Amino acid sequence: MKKDPKAYLLHMRDAANAVISYSSQHTFDDFASDDWDQAAAIRNLEIIGEAANHIPTGFRQKYPEIPWQDIIDFRNVAIHNYMEVDSTIIWNIIQNDVPPLLKQLNSLLKDT
Repeated sequence: MKKDPKAYLLHMRDAANAVISYSSQHTFDDFASDDWDQAAAIRNLEIIGEAANHIPTGFRQKYPEIPWQDIIDFRNVAIHNYMEVDSTIIWNIIQNDVPPLLKQLNSLLKDT
């Protein structure tokens, strides 16, 4: 049985909030020097990608402003090519991509 897309949007929102909350209290140097924090951040980004992948294509097509495929593709890299994931790239995603995504998700959740 497939879940309502809203459930996945909520998972995405919660994971985005988690990484934004972390990054607001830490510097890149903190992040880069702590393998545990990197793993937690990557895990939350994986959750965002996995949840996005479970949202039906038709629903995603209604909201093309959200980079669904990029989110899903990153999840696949993080899971399958984890040795290639660089802390600088993760930090940049957290700083530059997740905040606008969170705004989009919050807006979308108000409409669903």
